[in-house]
Amino acid sequence: MNNEIELVMKKINRRFVEHGWVLPNQRLQIFKDSLEKILTDCHDRHPPSEELKQLNTLRNKIDETKTIIRKTDKSKVFHLGKLDDYKEKARAYMNQTQAYQDLGTSNPLESLVNKTNDFLYGLWRNKHITQKQYERLKVEKEQTEIAHLYFLPKAHKPKTPLRPIMAGLKSPTIAISRWLDGLLRPLFNRLANETTILNGSQLVKQIEQWSAKYLTSTTSFITMDVTDLYTMIPQEGGIKAIRKLMETSNIKQIDGVKKEIILALARFVMTNNYFYLDGLYYKQIRGGAMGSPLTLTIANAYMYFVERPISKWAIRTNSLYYRYIDDLFIMSNVDVDTLKGLVNHWNKLDININLSASIGHTAEYLDLKIENRGGSLISEVFHKASHEPYFLPFTSVHAKHIKKNIPYAAL
Repeated sequence: MNNEIELVMKKINRRFVEHGWVLPNQRLQIFKDSLEKILTDCHDRHPPSEELKQLNTLRNKIDETKTIIRKTDKSKVFHLGKLDDYKEKARAYMNQTQAYQDLGTSNPLESLVNKTNDFLYGLWRNKHITQKQYERLKVEKEQTEIAHLYFLPKAHKPKTPLRPIMAGLKSPTIAISRWLDGLLRPLFNRLANETTILNGSQLVKQIEQWSAKYLTSTTSFITMDVTDLYTMIPQEGGIKAIRKLMETSNIKQIDGVKKEIILALARFVMTNNYFYLDGLYYKQIRGGAMGSPLTLTIANAYMYFVERPISKWAIRTNSLYYRYIDDLFIMSNVDVDTLKGLVNHWNKLDININLSASIGHTAEYLDLKIENRGGSLISEVFHKASHEPYFLPFTSVHAKHIKKNIPYAAL
């Protein structure tokens, strides 16, 4: 809790500085003390005996039925599933991707800490990184732990597949990953600005501009999704994508660190993802860890160079093309049969990238549903059937028995 309070105070101080405001330290301290007291009271407050009894009953029922409660991927609603089903799907995912090497019951943490510090010390000793950078990135053994792998259910997809998330906030490589991401992500953002979309409202503006000139009654939408992007990228292929990203941006060094050293650091992060799952330790030998900051930038860079033929085709045919991470969007006046053939061709651009596509006069993309109705565009906010934020907010004024019955009914 103390760490959270300090984080809040830092944000408040930063905002005051940004606006040129001055607040006496005494008043800030009074606010901090009051906030700490309120949070402590909330934390220490015991629920009434009747509520505690019901809570224990609910816990026992969950344990007896071997039920797993998880927040779903993307929608963040609660999903209830059976433990055996989770384990079966997790095993199937690991077998299908062949991305994880079983290390048995031997904990690799100490070895990884030493390996990381030796690597960083060598870079510092040879003057590839500064003393300040070395101090920032080196690992304190007492403050680290091996990452844990868990799975989030994709309730918005058929058969509810799982998305692997590596919880590694204390992983020995997390500081390097976070630092590299801060250096490299701005390069990608600048390079891919013309073909990157961030949300539905931004896409609507681009669609309106394009449609004013090119929309017809036969204009089609093509949406494509990359299967398991983060896991399927080859690790060395990801590093090559970062190299191309820097070379295309004409960058030879960032923050005083040469390109080859940045690539060596990125390779170290990509090839040293270890985690614990169900009594065993694993090493990720394909793709990057979801949960490691650098993984998103590597995946984006990799896809940027894979998608170049698609982007160039869109320009040649006066089509509209955008991508949000692993979701691709196209509007085109090319006939449907040709589009189907193109999708098949694009699926052969890279053996690691599998595109599942939908072609038609309606499209569901991010939080947008859009339709070409005889040459007129109809758009609305799109909610997936399983993508509701909650059944009932606990802060509502509904009677307590209504709120309490929701998890029981779900079980």
